[in-house]
Amino acid sequence: MVIDGAGAGQVSVMSGWAIVILGLLGAGLLGAIVALERRSRRLRLRLKEIEQRLSETRIVVRDLAGADSAERIGRSQPAGAVEAAFHSGYGEDLLLFQLFNPRSAPIRADGFYVECGAFDGVRRSVTHIFDACGWRGLLVEALLHLAEQCRRNRPRARVMHAALGPRGSSGMIDFAHRTDNEGLSCAPSLREGSGRRSSARADSTKLISVPLMSMDDALGNHGGPIDLVVLDVEGSELAVLRGFDLARWQPAVLLIEDNTYGENAALLGHITSAGYRSIRWLSRNRLLIHESQTAPLARAKEMTLTRDPHKKSIRGKP
Repeated sequence: MVIDGAGAGQVSVMSGWAIVILGLLGAGLLGAIVALERRSRRLRLRLKEIEQRLSETRIVVRDLAGADSAERIGRSQPAGAVEAAFHSGYGEDLLLFQLFNPRSAPIRADGFYVECGAFDGVRRSVTHIFDACGWRGLLVEALLHLAEQCRRNRPRARVMHAALGPRGSSGMIDFAHRTDNEGLSCAPSLREGSGRRSSARADSTKLISVPLMSMDDALGNHGGPIDLVVLDVEGSELAVLRGFDLARWQPAVLLIEDNTYGENAALLGHITSAGYRSIRWLSRNRLLIHESQTAPLARAKEMTLTRDPHKKSIRGKP
């Protein structure tokens, strides 16, 4: 095909206009993205403010209700049990205590829990209060000095120094110890969909070698029911669950930290596929109950825990 001079000029003009139009569309799209990001940033800041206010309210409510519950525990507390006190960050332990212990019934003294990311067994602990009631349990902590504190602080519990991973995990793993904020320490290679968390300076993070195993192996020959499992492993929750046979152990209640606030759909899908119902958010934590647990499900409904629908995005934050 032969294009004369006039035709070539027309093609050139058309190409020029196409470039201009594409440039304008690109500029408009970029502007829209920038505006959306600004709105998103403002929304995130607003959500943080709301969460802070709610946290303060929870602390007041927790302290008032906790004092009453602690007095109730004290009246039937077994000898040698730890102090009846609530230590969790958002009142999770108080809510779980009330879930397992309605006022119309005696306090349960025969339960079994598992808490992974147990820290020192006291600070921000969700399961400490159940030791006060007489329960037994398994505490798993990756930082050796904190695991040793767990043994001193929680003599009724079995304490394991390890990081947890998928089925077949063994040997040692690199673990990032956050010396500026030990609660954010994690196993980088096990994290998935961990959400936005504050970054640490390189000089405040050091890699250490930690024993690695699966939850199934950590439980070993445990016999009997598991009433409560708490996972707080900074983004490694799905990896831990892949080494935890939920169909076999079928714990009654799960409290799973999810720093993505539901954006990691694989995490929720893995749990609900094993027969768990998502009840509500407790700050960054999902509360789930197995569908076979009629008494806890009825108690959750009685406590109006099921009134807040579960959301699969940050908008579901309390």
